[in-house]
Amino acid sequence: MVDRIDRLREKMEVQALIVTDQTNIRYLTGYRGDNAVLLVTEEQTTLITDSRYEESSNREVKGAEIVITNDGIFEKLVTLSQFKKIKKAGFERENIRYSTYEKLKQSLKDKELVPVLNLIEELRMKKDDREIKLIKKACGIGNRVLQEVLKKISLRSTEKDISAEIEFLIKRHGGDKQSFDTIVAAGDNSALPHAIPTGRKIGGENMLLIDMGVFYNGYASDMTRTFLLKEDKKGKEIYAIVSEAQKRAIEALKPGIELKEIDRIARDYISDNHYGKNFGHGLGHGVGLSVHELPRVSNKSTYKAEEGMVFSIEPGVYIPGYGGVRIEDLILVTKTGYEVITHTNPLDRDRTCITSFGNLCSIH
Repeated sequence: MVDRIDRLREKMEVQALIVTDQTNIRYLTGYRGDNAVLLVTEEQTTLITDSRYEESSNREVKGAEIVITNDGIFEKLVTLSQFKKIKKAGFERENIRYSTYEKLKQSLKDKELVPVLNLIEELRMKKDDREIKLIKKACGIGNRVLQEVLKKISLRSTEKDISAEIEFLIKRHGGDKQSFDTIVAAGDNSALPHAIPTGRKIGGENMLLIDMGVFYNGYASDMTRTFLLKEDKKGKEIYAIVSEAQKRAIEALKPGIELKEIDRIARDYISDNHYGKNFGHGLGHGVGLSVHELPRVSNKSTYKAEEGMVFSIEPGVYIPGYGGVRIEDLILVTKTGYEVITHTNPLDRDRTCITSFGNLCSIH
């Protein structure tokens, strides 16, 4: 953790940084609680939390002095001797409540507060070997869960049934929890990119979309698969377009390429096949301690691919009243190219039908 704090100091343009985002605090120190503030100065790092986390902090936190208080973490912050010496302090613009900002401002009449954007989030974009290992472990659990759930569900299963089974199996296979609420969408519900599972039975519907993720030791996975539930020429056509768009985008990945160019490659292919208006969201997002983090892979991205980045590539086509197809994989940028780190069983990827599930036909 110490090297992460040192890298942060190299990027800081202020005497001190007040870190309030709990995920950023975990990244820098290992703290896993939910009530802390971290002060990083040019020479010291201090984590303030309350007595509920005293013992766990002593076990988890590396590279920071721990201060325990029950009088309020921000009230304690302004009393620290090292803080009193500071004339200019940065704060996370996107990760602080306005009421907290006002409280700090009133307490620091002789100090300048400077908003800082994405300073730590940009450090988090490039994963180290340990982080990559944990993300791959989360992906492996997700792969096993998907294979198992496909063997358990039937055409009488509802979207909620499948979602609940996935949540159960994630923990059974060693995951901490879901990295987000699982999306299970049948029929025209699959045209909703963030559909909420309902009591709808999947039998009789034309397709089934499952978007699921796992947290393992704090790190996330994210994967989407779409299945045909019946023979459907239109569904196969759309799937083929989305699959080819994803393939082209992934194969273009290498260190140095602009991420907005990756988005353009997939988007142009879908547009050239007359479904451009049905692909509205960005192509992907970073995955790590959060399931959605930098870098964004979209036409507005300002980042280039760098070795160690992990992000999703997930084109989709959504047709209201009919349904939607999305395929999502996690990609690791390597020294010379890329590695796909989400996998399903190769047999199930190639077969037309998953025979143990009756009429469910996989088109992935």
